[in-house]
Amino acid sequence: MCKRLLCFLTLMTSVFLFSACSPLGSLSDNDMNIYEKIHSYYSKMECYSARIDFTVYSNKTENEYQAIEKAMGNDKFYIKTKAPESSLSVTTISNGEKTKTVTEGSDYSVTLPSCDAQGLLFINSFFKTYYASEETVHTVSDSQNGNVTILETTLSPLSKNATKISLSINNESLAPEEITVYNLSGNPWIKGKFSEFKYNDKDINESVFSTD
Repeated sequence: MCKRLLCFLTLMTSVFLFSACSPLGSLSDNDMNIYEKIHSYYSKMECYSARIDFTVYSNKTENEYQAIEKAMGNDKFYIKTKAPESSLSVTTISNGEKTKTVTEGSDYSVTLPSCDAQGLLFINSFFKTYYASEETVHTVSDSQNGNVTILETTLSPLSKNATKISLSINNESLAPEEITVYNLSGNPWIKGKFSEFKYNDKDINESVFSTD
């Protein structure tokens, strides 16, 4: 499990350096009102913290992970990830210039240069991609927590593992519910569920994004 977590985080570190907005097409008046609420809400988001429990799918396995995310602006990201049955955790930090990966409980630490660090599991990264894409989808659906709006967009440039990404948002609370990254075959590659979402979390200090 430790080796699998390290392999996955190595992959995610490469994806972390990858990033990518669009006309909405025709929407009903009600859908547009919801969309405008979402746009207004997240355009005013300066930072956030959240827990995300996600699954990584492959041809033969489904590996589950737990993570704490923190993000500020468009270029500061922090994610601490572990497998449920493992004591090993891997923390990846990016400040827009460098990306640092640290394995807790060991001396393993790598700092990489990064000019555009964007993690696919981050909400603000998703919106940057969504608003820059020329291919987007907007739908309203039901979930266990009520109506949700699902925003979907293609990734540009494409990564070697993913082609599109979707984010579902609760229409009442406007909190994120689920994010899904799709592989080249159009099947889910990574699917994460958000909880403990704190919008403009006042407890976040910029020092958490230090790569020194």
